[in-house]
Amino acid sequence: MMTYELRAQIRRLVLVEGFKIETVARRFGLHHSTVSRALEDEITPAPARKARVMDPYKAYVVDRLMDHPQLTSRRLLAEIRERGYQHGIAQVRRFVVQIRKPRLSKAYLRVEMEPGEQAQVDWGSFGQLRIGRTLRPLSAFAMVLSWSRALFIDFALDQKMETFWGMHRSALEFFGGVPRRILYDNLKTVVLHHAGATVQFNPRFMAFAGHYLFEPVAAPVRYPEAKGRVESSIKYLRHSFFYGRTFSSLADVRQQAAQWCEKTANDHSTAILSKPRWCQRSAASRSIRTPTRCRRSSLAKRFSCGLRPRASASCSTARRSQRTRGAGSGEGPSRSPSTWRSFWSAGQARTCRGRATASPAFVPKGPSTCRKWLAGARACLAK
Repeated sequence: MMTYELRAQIRRLVLVEGFKIETVARRFGLHHSTVSRALEDEITPAPARKARVMDPYKAYVVDRLMDHPQLTSRRLLAEIRERGYQHGIAQVRRFVVQIRKPRLSKAYLRVEMEPGEQAQVDWGSFGQLRIGRTLRPLSAFAMVLSWSRALFIDFALDQKMETFWGMHRSALEFFGGVPRRILYDNLKTVVLHHAGATVQFNPRFMAFAGHYLFEPVAAPVRYPEAKGRVESSIKYLRHSFFYGRTFSSLADVRQQAAQWCEKTANDHSTAILSKPRWCQRSAASRSIRTPTRCRRSSLAKRFSCGLRPRASASCSTARRSQRTRGAGSGEGPSRSPSTWRSFWSAGQARTCRGRATASPAFVPKGPSTCRKWLAGARACLAK
């Protein structure tokens, strides 16, 4: 829209100085018809500004950002929706960008994983929580699936090994299975020390990982970008959930975190996906490994988590399976050869009628064994 100042300059240059319309149009970067309209005597009044959907909520958003400058647009969207806002997040983001300085961001190479291939785990420190007359440190446990970004959050007052095991158990129950690998920061409960490229894991935690049949992986030292998904999840938790809230007890924190995780973290739409990402990808994410019963251990409370240690499935047509360790000896229930089992080979899940006999990452060795194994697998899948 042409301003009154620009219109006055155009009229002076054409009517007083004698410039041609085309010359004035090139000088101001306008079309010649725009210059011709500016020469008319009548002044068209400017149209009245339409009311915008964010106008009734701008004062509230400004006040919230003055008190808590790091509030995210999604958090503000949830708050103004309680006050009657019925539109999307795009209008909120445009207004927040106008009143807050843009954040500088670095560029990284995006690395994607296959479904069920990897999860990332880390602790986050969230200050202190008053318990009675004392202040206890509050920590958040986060586990995120690398492919679907499905997130599990829980809070605790310590980071002991037993608490760490309990958090894993709750997370794996929440996801309904066990990923092949779990990436960790250099926690003392997981990693004792690094010797060059060699990592010495905590033996107690390796016993825990051997029971649940996942491979622990240690991230490089002082390189948080290697586990950027869980780092971003903790940052998201800090700004979208914890920042600006009040809590009365640990139970209150855990209850609010569970509700936020279900209604917000795992149930929000993105600009690319028209449906919630959790709903679209849950089928593949939850097929990480089909749970079956396993024997109890003294490490921690166990749940159905997959085949027992040193156990997988093999097809009866490929080769006769050996007796499962502990089968019939009272260590676990006997298995029927006709029951369906899921086994793993080269990172992909197959299904056949077989018995649990080898390790979950069983890959046959030798050309003849491989040919027999593949022929039996095809025969089972054809059934």
